[in-house]
Amino acid sequence: EVILDNFHRAPHLLAQKRIDFIKKYTEIAGGCKADELRLRLKMPEHLRKLMVGKRLVLFGKMLTDLGFPDETLIQDIATGFKLSGWMPDSNLFQKNVKSPTLTLEALQQSTESFNSKVRTQMQLRQDQVLETDTWNETEHELEQGWIWEDDSGQWDRKAVARRFGIRQGQKTRVIDDCTVCGLNLTVGTKEKFTLHSIDQMCSMIDHSLEMAAGPHCPILGRTYDLKSAYKQFGLCVE
Repeated sequence: EVILDNFHRAPHLLAQKRIDFIKKYTEIAGGCKADELRLRLKMPEHLRKLMVGKRLVLFGKMLTDLGFPDETLIQDIATGFKLSGWMPDSNLFQKNVKSPTLTLEALQQSTESFNSKVRTQMQLRQDQVLETDTWNETEHELEQGWIWEDDSGQWDRKAVARRFGIRQGQKTRVIDDCTVCGLNLTVGTKEKFTLHSIDQMCSMIDHSLEMAAGPHCPILGRTYDLKSAYKQFGLCVE
């Protein structure tokens, strides 16, 4: 249906479908204000700051209308996501259970061993510009409230991730390695996460070419980058 709408049906029909979508949810948004406020009041304080300007109730209604398989996504966003234990089942991906190999309690008792590896790895310096960019991005995240500072100086019973930067075009992307500190060993998943890649896009275009009765219409593609998207999904209080 997506291929037919975008490439093989009259353009005005696609435009009308988009207009109808915007009209429908603009009207629904007006009636969601009280529910949005109630949802905000249930959130922990740090999540309220992250969710400013976001219409989660409206988003939830859109997902329900689309038959989106993850029925608890909005509630997960509102309560925050865990960094250990079993991850929620989204019902989006192929089932593939991977159990945790370490309990959180066992990790806390072994942090001295894990953290010594982190210290060793952090002694391997990157170039000065990359380190400066990484530090500047860390300060930016602090200002945005995406991370917070622990100024106690204590390492005991804390899993300390290794943070470093990598170049992506003209940008520096900051990576937090939670494998070296053992935290990822405490995570269990019920699905194997897969992302659509160029293969899926090529398959869709190939299918569209096969559907064309004659010459195919011109194809224009556009990509959208969600700025700092995953950092706006907060952590649960635990």
